[in-house]
Amino acid sequence: MLLTWHRDLTIRIQDISPHLLVSSEAKPLQGSFPRSLPSLAIDLFSVLSDPTVLERCSPDALHEGSLTRVYLTPESLECVAIFKTGDVFIYQLEPDTRQMKQTDKDIVSLTHVLIPAPARYHPIVMIPSGRGPISAFGASDIGISTSVDSVLGRGS
Repeated sequence: MLLTWHRDLTIRIQDISPHLLVSSEAKPLQGSFPRSLPSLAIDLFSVLSDPTVLERCSPDALHEGSLTRVYLTPESLECVAIFKTGDVFIYQLEPDTRQMKQTDKDIVSLTHVLIPAPARYHPIVMIPSGRGPISAFGASDIGISTSVDSVLGRGS
C-alpha cells in the first residue's frame, strides 16, 4: 500500500502490489499502476468544516499543506493525521457504531460526523492542539481507546 497526503487535505491509499505488474501474452496488463483505491480516500476538509471541530481546531489547520504526518497502523488500519498546528485526527476503517462517551476535554469525539459514500474511513476522535505542536507520535495496533489514553499520558 502507498499512503500519500496532499495539499487539498486529502489522504489517498493506493495498491502497489507486485502482482499488478505481472502479465503474460494471454493476459496483458490491465488497469493502472499503482491502482487507486478511492473508497479508502480520506477528505479531512469535510471533517474540519464540522461545527464541533471548528470550535476546537486551530484555524491554521484549514490552510493548504498543513498536514505534517500521516500514519497507518498495519493491523487495525487506523489512520492518524497530524497537522502542523498540533491537531490530531484518528480514523477507523470499520468503526464501532456506538457513540464515544465524551469524558475528557482533550478529546473530541467525531463519531457523529457523516462522510460521503463510498468512503470507508470514518473519523473517530480529534485531539486538539491545546498543548502546542506534536513533537513525537507513535501509532499502534492495540485499539483506539487504549491509544488515546496513551497519547494523553493516562496508563491503562
